[in-house]
Amino acid sequence: MKAASLSRRSAGRMQGRRFTPMNLLITMPLILLLLLGVPWLVSSPYFLDIVILMLMYMLLGMSWNLLGGFAGQISLGHAIFFGLGAYCYGFLINQHLTSVWIALASGALAATVASIPIGILCFRLRGPYFVLVTLAAAEVVRILAVNLVDLTQGAEGMVITPAFGISKTPYYYLALAFVLLELITMVVLCSSRFGYYYMAVREDEDTALAIGVNPLIHKLWAFGISAFFAGLTGAFYASYRHVIDPSVVLSLERSVDILLGPLVGGIGTLAGPLVGAVIMVSVNEGLRSLLGGAYLVAYGLILVVIVLFFPSGVLGVTQRFFTREAGGEAGKADEAA
Repeated sequence: MKAASLSRRSAGRMQGRRFTPMNLLITMPLILLLLLGVPWLVSSPYFLDIVILMLMYMLLGMSWNLLGGFAGQISLGHAIFFGLGAYCYGFLINQHLTSVWIALASGALAATVASIPIGILCFRLRGPYFVLVTLAAAEVVRILAVNLVDLTQGAEGMVITPAFGISKTPYYYLALAFVLLELITMVVLCSSRFGYYYMAVREDEDTALAIGVNPLIHKLWAFGISAFFAGLTGAFYASYRHVIDPSVVLSLERSVDILLGPLVGGIGTLAGPLVGAVIMVSVNEGLRSLLGGAYLVAYGLILVVIVLFFPSGVLGVTQRFFTREAGGEAGKADEAA
């Protein structure tokens, strides 16, 4: 009887753990089939644009989540890498120096290379000091972009030659491919020993160092991978929007938008940035259409409520609910037994 009771409780606990790398890999083919048909299901260019925007914020959210969620390094300067990727792509395309695909890869690599000196300098600090120095670094890069007129066209912005014409369908599939690439990368990383290293650094750097985990090396690795995908997203954004300027791609608002997805969905979870991006873009666009210019007030209030009352994000609340339900069912089964 006691063994049966313990097995039911274990089953109940396992039933509550729904968001795992293995579950994600099992359901991915079904989700992929649905996603491949989106351009045929969504006939309106406006709604397809919203879906592409969701995919873009999924890319940025997963990128930030590796550094801020798993490695515990809260950054307010992630717009640096987004902007570097966008400007690198725009410069190469406008100068006819290479193809679209190499320009996209170059934007990602430029952001990765830039993350090394920035990380070496910023990781000397911890906690709120690290947050402030990343914010300051982003502002320095933005000011440089405004003043380096020969490279960036300054505050007027850079107009970029369209890569795939005016149709949104190629951009949708390109963004979807990038999301799948990054998701697979995150699943592999977080399921390997590197994921445990990142979490050890997040929980206590001194203890991690004592057990043989070098915090600086692993933070730099997380920073570089995160910057790679942020730069790739910036290059994609430049190819999609065709116009970039420092106030858009290098602003504090962009850095805050990048971390909102993981914050709303669930920091430190694999599916959190995906869910958060869908919620964030849907609520933002819905309020914009209903309230016009006043939508920012309502949007800000909703975010404040989520942060105050659901600090673990939507996935955290959902997991607790299912775990409680599973525990209740196991308890009733024990009483019946």
